[in-house]
Amino acid sequence: MIDGIDSSKDPAGKQYRAVVTRPINPGNNGFAGQASVATVTLARKGSGWVAQLTSLIVNGQSVAVTTRSASVAGAVQNAVGGAVNAVGSLFGRRATPAALTPTASGARVVLPPGTNVSFVLDAPPPSTGAAPAAGAAGVRQPMAGAPQATPAPGRPLGANVKETLLGRNQPAGMFVVSPDGWHMAISAMHGSREIVVLDGVDGPEFDHAARLHIEAIDVAFSPDGRRSAYIAQHGNSVVAVVDGKEAYTIATVPTGVGTDGIVQVTDQAYVRASGDKLLPHQFLISPSGSHIAIVSLDGNNWYMFLDGVKSPPYAQIDLRQVAFAADNLLYAAMTADHKWHMVVNNKPGPAYDSLGLAGPFDTSLQLSDDGRHYAFIARNGGTSVVVADGVPGTPRRNLGNGLHNLAIASNGRVAYTGYSGTGPNGTTGPYKEPLFVGDRQVAPETSTFASPTAANGTSKSVKFVLSPDGNRFAYAKPVPGGVAAVIDGKESIAYDSIGVMQFGPDSRRAFFVGLKNVVDNFVVIDGREMPAQNTVRNFVFSRDGSRFGYEAYGSTGFTIVIDGQPSARFSNVIDNSLAFSADGKHSVYGACTQYLHCQVVEDGVVTNVSGLYTFQTRMPPRIVFPPVLFSPDSTRLVYAYTKSDGTNQNAIVINGQEIMHGTSFTYRCLSPDSQHFATASWNGKGYSIFVDGKVGPTYEDLVETNANPNLFRFEDAHTLRFLGIRDGQVYRVTVDLGG
Repeated sequence: MIDGIDSSKDPAGKQYRAVVTRPINPGNNGFAGQASVATVTLARKGSGWVAQLTSLIVNGQSVAVTTRSASVAGAVQNAVGGAVNAVGSLFGRRATPAALTPTASGARVVLPPGTNVSFVLDAPPPSTGAAPAAGAAGVRQPMAGAPQATPAPGRPLGANVKETLLGRNQPAGMFVVSPDGWHMAISAMHGSREIVVLDGVDGPEFDHAARLHIEAIDVAFSPDGRRSAYIAQHGNSVVAVVDGKEAYTIATVPTGVGTDGIVQVTDQAYVRASGDKLLPHQFLISPSGSHIAIVSLDGNNWYMFLDGVKSPPYAQIDLRQVAFAADNLLYAAMTADHKWHMVVNNKPGPAYDSLGLAGPFDTSLQLSDDGRHYAFIARNGGTSVVVADGVPGTPRRNLGNGLHNLAIASNGRVAYTGYSGTGPNGTTGPYKEPLFVGDRQVAPETSTFASPTAANGTSKSVKFVLSPDGNRFAYAKPVPGGVAAVIDGKESIAYDSIGVMQFGPDSRRAFFVGLKNVVDNFVVIDGREMPAQNTVRNFVFSRDGSRFGYEAYGSTGFTIVIDGQPSARFSNVIDNSLAFSADGKHSVYGACTQYLHCQVVEDGVVTNVSGLYTFQTRMPPRIVFPPVLFSPDSTRLVYAYTKSDGTNQNAIVINGQEIMHGTSFTYRCLSPDSQHFATASWNGKGYSIFVDGKVGPTYEDLVETNANPNLFRFEDAHTLRFLGIRDGQVYRVTVDLGG
């Protein structure tokens, strides 16, 4: 059962969704394959009730059937309850099946979602012709009125499904998936020997392989997944295994001593000013996959191995300041004379007293957002200097904690702040933080404001922001009467404080939020001040930067402001629903006038819905997808909503046309040519794959790890790929829809 039945609440004649869990093929006269959709109807039987199977999808068409009897064949599957509770339907409501004994007939019929029910057919289902061909995708039109309903999904997906066995499924921590979502390393045993199964191929046998700690392994992949590296141990030797083959010895340890304390894990949480954290690994692989590095500690000596070449010994390597900038390996290392060097490709740079800031846990190495440029702060005696891509700037006298707040843009331009006046070192004069851009001081004093929210969901107080191309900068500073925003040298009027300040994705436009009188928030874009609001949030630029929108809350409710024009008033706005199409020509958002009375508004045209369904993965850390999705070519709009007919079903709509409905969905994606939409839906037994509303293969589960959206996606215009689990085995699956 996909839908739950309870005769104490439901009327006779009500229909429910179900799915075939074992293929039906009696005498070859008819066929309903596993994962085919079925309809179950609640009926009266004397003074009692009975569940009847009334239709099946046979060869893609619905055919009527009659049954002699029904009985419960299996208890509610625990995973179903988890999936139903994970639906996260509108406003965070959760549907929880009642804890009742399932019964298919009698004084009361109770069949919670996930119950296996056995039906005896009166006769085999009749044969039918082939499933009708899928229609061609049309050009998207603005929506108007309620979405148009279509029959429930059930037509089989005409596709070539290819499965490649990768290995036995393991608990979380005992497998690693590459960043591109297509390569997998799994821990396994050969008797007493440990191996790593890489893309289905057994690696060498070791005493220990890829161990990070007892309940986790560590395998580093290149971004494209084609290269891999992990440590292993046999006897007294700690070795590097690169691309599935033993490559070189990292260290020799006494008998009985493991790799703990020998092989170090680099912490890259500080190397990007955007706040995005990189996963810690023992090995680092360059973005191109050309170079591989690892740090070891042998006694009191620290070493860096770069492509198997061992560096000279160092007194210390700062594990927080290790990174690849393009294909150049950077790391901060201290020599025996207690001087620090930024080492580039195992070649030490100039000596400094320290690399970083004043505190014992402060670091300064920063990468640009594109990962191609680097900068760091070095200190010698009473001066500090910023070094960008190996070129030092002007040394500046240390006041207080010296230079700080370093950032580097995609064009290699740096910006940072310093200290002047009264500070920890007792200098005189008012305390100020001047701003330096490049090698020039552009402001003698700055004020804090909020940074745009990073991809990891965090925001922080900052002193300046650089445009994506690095050619523009903005900051806040104190002025008579308050604080002003300064963008490219142009100063705004005074506000009590400055909230978020941000450049558009193409660097041409900029906005900030000015606050007055505690409750008045003014969005100012390109120097134009919008009307005051109590709250402003979720400012969104179109991809080309030409359009903007944000959510506003005033005394009478919420509005959506798009290109400066406010919408009607709402009681609530659906989170993360404001979006623009890729070409910037279309806008959409979701909002509610009251509970269960919501709207999807596309280019000003209203469609009434009960709410918007949230696609999200099941395992933490979850991916929570935005509730609306524009196609890459901007011609299609996809969303899902909870049906208000009491079935607890969620309907997926493309350009106003319902293509399918189900209880729970996880991943969703569109093909690069915008012609195909794919999702995965819980069907009472496992996850079925749907493309364009037609059902494909079914798996017990899908692999999810580290909130990686690449685990379910189209690799080209007609090929969907993902990692599926069946009978405890993990398969790499491609679904080829044909060219």
